[in-house]
Amino acid sequence: MKKFGLVIAVIAALALAGCASSGGAASSEPEEDIGNEWQLNLSRLTATSWSDGNLQSRNPPAETAEVAANPNGGYDFTFTQYNQRIIIVLSRPQINKVRKSSSIDVVIDGESNGSHKFRYHIGDSEVGSDWNATESFDEAEFASILNKTIKVDRSRSLVTREFMIQSRGENTGVPFTPPETVTIRSITFICK
Repeated sequence: MKKFGLVIAVIAALALAGCASSGGAASSEPEEDIGNEWQLNLSRLTATSWSDGNLQSRNPPAETAEVAANPNGGYDFTFTQYNQRIIIVLSRPQINKVRKSSSIDVVIDGESNGSHKFRYHIGDSEVGSDWNATESFDEAEFASILNKTIKVDRSRSLVTREFMIQSRGENTGVPFTPPETVTIRSITFICK
């Protein structure tokens, strides 16, 4: 009888350990619904990305724009060279919502003090090729891309990780003068 009791105790311990490691009942709970319209958290910035997708690469990481808090709200991003980026990491609920969408209206509350060209995408900044999860558009001055609809490529859902704004032109790393400051107070996504 003692052996039977020991076997029952071991089975119970294993069952409890299994529930604890899998999250128990929590894993079957529905995911947080953030709705179809939400703002990106501008403080979820990442400072570097590898343009060739290899964290051990000898190639330097792609440059990101210098960031500073704006006293009137939001952030100022200073671009000093072509192909610098702002990289904002999406949350898990945001990633899942984008993956289920066919297009996203992007509404940026911001402005720029220059006339360099920009574009933006949703994608993965750490893969070398096939990094974008949204279709491209022609780069344009920042003021003309404040409100834009981007198409989601659902076949590329694995690279849905970040929202990236990129200065465009010349070769990567070539400086431009004068530097351009882009102020962003908010970025709203409306998923369709």
